[in-house]
Amino acid sequence: MIGIIGDSNSGKSTLLNAILGCKILPTSYKSCTSAITNVKLVAEELPSLSYTHGGIWKSIEGRKSIFSSIKALNEDIRATPKHQQSVTHLYLSCAAQPLLRDAGVCDGSLRLVDMPGQDEADNPVVKECLDELLAMCHGLFILVKHDSIKSDALAILIDLLSTRAPHLLATPGAVTFVISQVDTLR
Repeated sequence: MIGIIGDSNSGKSTLLNAILGCKILPTSYKSCTSAITNVKLVAEELPSLSYTHGGIWKSIEGRKSIFSSIKALNEDIRATPKHQQSVTHLYLSCAAQPLLRDAGVCDGSLRLVDMPGQDEADNPVVKECLDELLAMCHGLFILVKHDSIKSDALAILIDLLSTRAPHLLATPGAVTFVISQVDTLR
């Protein structure tokens, strides 16, 4: 399992969409991911999503339906008062880019996990999402906006990793930094 973390709007969902080769996860110029999104890379062409929200189990198929459902769910979670929120896990099975399929990584064993921006850690649910993700991941992509490379937020995140996920920092190659939004450089 590889976690994808970073500040809000650093491009976590955009990176996953690029890996999947389609826009199935909502993206926005403002914070929009509100649940832990577990993406399993599979060979099947028809993506499927399942989750429990409000005590109701839901299962959805098809890119457009999944996109709309995730977007609505994220908005619903964000509209819920913080003290009433709980961690929601989404389980998405989807084929990846043909290059990855040809490489044999779409056998269902690789999972990529997207989560809300770690800079929203003042929200207890986001903090709990981050703690859960760090405990279960074997690897980590840390997305950093090009203009945040020397930021205090990145230093705080690295300190956080050293206390909450020392297993990741102790494993060679387990943590990869991805500099995002370099297309906005002028």
